[in-house]
Amino acid sequence: MLAATGADSEISIIISPKAADVLLPPNTALLFYNPTPATYCGFKAPTGIVGNPIWELPTTDGTNGQAIITNGSQQLSFASVGLLAASRSEMEAATSNTVAVTPAGQQFHPSAVKAWVLYHQDSGTAMDASYNVSSVTSPPATSGTANINFAVPFASDTYACTTSTLHSNSGVLGIISRTSTVLQVLRFNASSGAHVDTHSNSVMCCGVLAA
Repeated sequence: MLAATGADSEISIIISPKAADVLLPPNTALLFYNPTPATYCGFKAPTGIVGNPIWELPTTDGTNGQAIITNGSQQLSFASVGLLAASRSEMEAATSNTVAVTPAGQQFHPSAVKAWVLYHQDSGTAMDASYNVSSVTSPPATSGTANINFAVPFASDTYACTTSTLHSNSGVLGIISRTSTVLQVLRFNASSGAHVDTHSNSVMCCGVLAA
């Protein structure tokens, strides 16, 4: 151990080895001593180390809250560290516990609604609110029928939808047909079977979106 003596408070040590590196004996640590109180901290190589990694320290200090990271080639640097965002495939698989859901990827999870729309037909067909629905159109000369056109299509026609409608005449909103790009629904009176254009119809669909 080297320490300051007498009136000295600091000493400088310069190690100039003949070889390129300084090797410490096995199972020993490089210690940094603090005289007041008499404590120290240090570094020690782990047992069973693979290869001979030599990490190169950063050239400058980082900012508050940053951490030291590696580039995988033994070069260390300071960087802000956050949760790793889940990829689309990881979201669709819904099995990982090591990545985070982000606003940009949430819609790819199997439990997420992939498209929804609130629309009316009692004074012309129009959307009141929507997500991933580009438009709602009515086929010519067909009361109560609406085509829900998806902005981003589904991967196939094997997706699930739920529908609802508000009307005083026991209305039912049912699905007529579906493709990956368009869902066709029909609003009719549950008692008479008559097709009716109504106010406040809603549709929500879940499934896998096209890549």
